[in-house]
Amino acid sequence: LILFHLQDSRDKLAEQLRQLEANGLPRPVQDQNLQLNSMSLDLEPSWDRVVAQGSITSAKMLKQQAAIWELFQTEINILRHLKTIIEVSRQWKKG
Repeated sequence: LILFHLQDSRDKLAEQLRQLEANGLPRPVQDQNLQLNSMSLDLEPSWDRVVAQGSITSAKMLKQQAAIWELFQTEINILRHLKTIIEVSRQWKKG
């Protein structure tokens, strides 16, 4: 049963890839373009500017908050890179 399901998934993926190869990528919806352009990718330089002072009471919580902030920063950087890639791709297609 598991092998059948795995093969079925592979077949579906192969079909989707064939369709993309034949038809190209779908065009983005206009609303997605507006959403991308209006996306704010600014983040405070430090998490302690956002978290109320005194709310972090232990060293463990301090480390957790620092790890969460680092994750946010990483995600924002990824979004910035993706936004740049999309914008360059659009300019290249227009070119």
